[in-house]
Amino acid sequence: GGGSGNDPGSRAARPRALLLVGGDTAYACLRRLGIGAVALAGEAEPYVPWGRVAGGPWAGTVVVTKAGGFGDRHTLRRICARLLQPDA
Repeated sequence: GGGSGNDPGSRAARPRALLLVGGDTAYACLRRLGIGAVALAGEAEPYVPWGRVAGGPWAGTVVVTKAGGFGDRHTLRRICARLLQPDA
């Protein structure tokens, strides 16, 4: 993109991390952003994987994926708090 901020791959539009809930949602978002690979790094919560985008303009961006029906009522809050830490 031309850096207008409207292109999902532009630096102006790029967040520090992506928290994607639901398999279909994760797939659609990653595909739309042109992200072809995520290098897994661990778990943000039990059974909630996280990793970093491998290659392309989004390289290094943290990606967390959570199954839609998984976790308790505080799971998303804990994940978000973790993502907001400076070393996330």
